[in-house]
Amino acid sequence: MSKIDQQIENTILKLLESQPHPTPLTTGQIADLLDFGNDKNLLESIKRAVRRLEAKSFVIITQDGKRVDSSTAKGHLQIRKHDGN
Repeated sequence: MSKIDQQIENTILKLLESQPHPTPLTTGQIADLLDFGNDKNLLESIKRAVRRLEAKSFVIITQDGKRVDSSTAKGHLQIRKHDGN
């Protein structure tokens, strides 16, 4: 895993930990907070990081409040901390 991938994962986990209640984050919000310039691949990098975190049971991925298959979901994803973490 690259340094950027690790930075994205760490940022997601820190943001979720800092939420006052279990409010989901969107991939767009995460992209806005990361300062990678005009990286056109940033959203896809974020989605890959979120999928890795989901595979480790750290996060749950939803759209419109419903859990989705992250490998096939289109558009912005909502990410929330897994209840068991």
